[in-house]
Amino acid sequence: MRNGCYFLWNGPVQRPDQPFYVSIIEQGATGHLRMVNLYSTESQHPVFMHGSYLLLGLCSMIFHISPLIMYHIGHVVLGAVLLAVCWFALSVLLKDDIAKKMAFTLICFSAGIGWLTSHRLGEASSVDLWMNEAVTYSTLAAPHYALATALKFGALICFFLAVKRDRKRYAAIAGLCSGALVFEHPYQLVSIAVIAAIYGLLSVAACRDGDRIELGRRVITNGLLVVAIALPFVIAGWREASTSELIRLRSQSSDGPVPPFPSIIEGYGLLWILAFAGVWSEAREGRILDRDALLFLVVLSLAGTFLMMPLGAVWFSRRLILGAHIPIAILAGVGLAGLYARAVSSRVPSLVAKMIAGAVILFCSTTNLASFYEALVSLSYPLSETEASRYTLTKPEDDAIHWIRANTARSAVVQALPCLHLNKDDHTYFGDETLLEWEPALTGRKTYVAHYLETYQYAKKFAAITNLDLRGAPIDYLVYTDGPLELRAYAPLQRAVPPSGLVKVYVNHNITIFRVVPSADRV
Repeated sequence: MRNGCYFLWNGPVQRPDQPFYVSIIEQGATGHLRMVNLYSTESQHPVFMHGSYLLLGLCSMIFHISPLIMYHIGHVVLGAVLLAVCWFALSVLLKDDIAKKMAFTLICFSAGIGWLTSHRLGEASSVDLWMNEAVTYSTLAAPHYALATALKFGALICFFLAVKRDRKRYAAIAGLCSGALVFEHPYQLVSIAVIAAIYGLLSVAACRDGDRIELGRRVITNGLLVVAIALPFVIAGWREASTSELIRLRSQSSDGPVPPFPSIIEGYGLLWILAFAGVWSEAREGRILDRDALLFLVVLSLAGTFLMMPLGAVWFSRRLILGAHIPIAILAGVGLAGLYARAVSSRVPSLVAKMIAGAVILFCSTTNLASFYEALVSLSYPLSETEASRYTLTKPEDDAIHWIRANTARSAVVQALPCLHLNKDDHTYFGDETLLEWEPALTGRKTYVAHYLETYQYAKKFAAITNLDLRGAPIDYLVYTDGPLELRAYAPLQRAVPPSGLVKVYVNHNITIFRVVPSADRV
């Protein structure tokens, strides 16, 4: 915060989603271990979802830290957990230190060639441009993405170790990771089950005849142990979902398109070529990866991307691709380390070979570096240029947030009206929805309409409030902000005497809050 303003920058995470996540932390900060959707007013039973945010909320309450600050602390802590899981995987899969360092750097920073094909915008463009789940850099921008990726990849690497070493403790950890995913990203259980089954079958098929029975026993016994440990979590999660109107309402909204084949190829770009080089060299030499680790990473890379497309058409669309970037980046690191070793053995100076390898990594990271630069530069852009929410709340908006928290019941429904702006072509659009999106998260009050996915019947409700049609809308307070342009329907709110049914209760600079008088109480 600075001078009473909130710093709301959320990097590559989709604009309306960050306040929704903070609203869950806000509920946890009040001592609740179950959440309701503050972005819709339909009847709901509290449900245990997004456990990471509810636990961050409890930490917010215990340590007296703002939910918004705790959200950013979650970035650091859960992001570090993900990177620790990745380093653990590298330490058990790779035998070469240089390959480990190159693979880890690619995991952290690499993406595809979206920066070259960004002219083709929309859902057919490269997945590293628009899909948060596609690359590790984007998953680090949301705490629950980082945790879900760590749990998913952790479950798979522990299952691999359980089969390879026949250690039941790894199977138990895989089961616990899978169970925890039920309350964080339950769709990933489908992906884990499919990938683990494919790896188990292929590893048995590729095994020598004398060892095939023993390996088959390991796959089955450890797989059953994973299922047995995860099953109670699945049953509990199913019971939560079956009694939750929130889940049913959310399931009626689209979760996004299934990425087409070319967009996945572009989304990992040069990484595919380096990964192929790594697979080719290790299949012949096995210097960095043994045969089991190589098969495991290939299955994760191919099944985690291309097989998730047909599955995504049935289950949860694009989200199944979460974490697929990690094994691709590991194989790319192996390929790059192999090329580096060949260059050095061919009498290329070590420093020159390192500089070339660094340039390759930099090329692979261009999309993320460009995204980060654009996000930083956009902090100084006026809203009419970015056509997105502001990254800060103004002092009057901050004061209005504090007034709402102090003077309204926690059960009240507070609706902020979006401002109208002009774009470069002089067309009007609802450009400034900052207060509209953030009010529920920062006050803990429900709102009638604010989020295109989390609000049930969003388009219908949005049209109603922008025409001040409040009939049947369970709104207790209306927050109006003067903008450079206003809808004609907002004109009554600018009069000294408010329209019938509205009582002016707060005025500060360009913000006015009205209390909505129920029809039965009007004179």
